[in-house]
Amino acid sequence: MKPQSARQQKLACDACHYMEDVDRLHKGLIGKECPDCQSVMLTAEDYRIAKRAMRKLAILAWLSRMIVRMYPAAGVGTMQVQVKDGQMFSEFHKDKHL
Repeated sequence: MKPQSARQQKLACDACHYMEDVDRLHKGLIGKECPDCQSVMLTAEDYRIAKRAMRKLAILAWLSRMIVRMYPAAGVGTMQVQVKDGQMFSEFHKDKHL
């Protein structure tokens, strides 16, 4: 299993929860059918929201790297973002080993 990175992306089926790793999110994935239940895994609306979120997260990631350089005690963590039915959900988990 490869280490989790800031660019790790997955497509998840809302109907059956099948998950698939993708190298990057792109327009060609819109309308992709789930191999398990044939539901649509990525709608055009969810794609647009996810792309906007990824642009914002790239800026936040850059800012957080600068903060950690200036204040090492601030620590680091992992941000998980999910787009489902036109809404975005996010969670931050601070790394415990720091």
